[in-house]
Amino acid sequence: MQQALHRVANLMRTGIGPRRRAPPCPAARARRLGRVSAPRRGPKVEVGRSLQVRIAEQLAKLPRGSQAARVLEVVQTNPQFASYASARDMAQRAGVNASTVTRAARQMGFGGWPDLQLEVRSQYLSALSTPELLDRHSTEMTETPARAALHQDADHLSRMAQSLDPDEIKALAAAIMAAPRTLVAASGSFAAPAIVLSYVGTGMGFDLRLETQAGTERVTQLVGLPPGGCLVIFNFWRTPRELITMAQAASRRDLTVRLVTDRRTSRLAQAADVVVAIPSESTSIFPTLTPAVAVSQAVLAELAAGRPEQAARATSDIEALWGDMDLMAPSTVVPDPGQ
Repeated sequence: MQQALHRVANLMRTGIGPRRRAPPCPAARARRLGRVSAPRRGPKVEVGRSLQVRIAEQLAKLPRGSQAARVLEVVQTNPQFASYASARDMAQRAGVNASTVTRAARQMGFGGWPDLQLEVRSQYLSALSTPELLDRHSTEMTETPARAALHQDADHLSRMAQSLDPDEIKALAAAIMAAPRTLVAASGSFAAPAIVLSYVGTGMGFDLRLETQAGTERVTQLVGLPPGGCLVIFNFWRTPRELITMAQAASRRDLTVRLVTDRRTSRLAQAADVVVAIPSESTSIFPTLTPAVAVSQAVLAELAAGRPEQAARATSDIEALWGDMDLMAPSTVVPDPGQ
């Protein structure tokens, strides 16, 4: 998975000019996720609870004025600064060294400062109105909008290749393989990665149903999931109430719930068995979906590797039907015999 993300990031950088690369993220969090296990490092992130509440609780446990407390006080009182500051910048602001910033993040259950910062930044951006978001990005722009967008996405993919836990992707794919049927839900433009996963996954022989409608349609699709079914939700920035209710209902029905999001501490994450947290910040007024589509591609790669014979058989059947129905145009220009 990491190799694929690195290749895409390098391709996106090709031809769009040089840019100073972001500092590397620390090793991915190693945690037990479903049947996929890895050595654990530090406490586990408690999903579904407000980050500010958790910081306040952690500060109450720490001696007043301690080095770790000073780091968390910077995050608590100046989330805008913390959203974009490096570990070194955070250390200078708090009057500590960079290793203390890392330790403070791990005490909160994160793999390091980049993981905690992703949560802080996602929460900060979700609190901004659309005009405020546009104003912030426009004042930071130092290159053309197109180049800035491409550079931002390339940086996201590069960071994901270093920090995203592959066991989280494996756990998501394992849930789909184990489920008799999977419902993939999203809203608005966030349906893009859901479409990729459901459409290609169905073509590989898995029973995946796309759900992007609202209201009664979502209820009908959720109720139609058989025992052992799986619900996969893609959601970023702000969360529709319907998705929270849907995830909670699925959890009560003992269905497997997987979430791809930009915040581990959202209410939606509370009902999920596994949360894949990725960046979504763009250089414009709407979140970028490039990291989410990359996650869909990574899950599909795991599905193909997990059921290679099924995937090969299903795709062969589809291509045969394409031929029977004469659906596809020739890939090359066919000379006109009359000319």
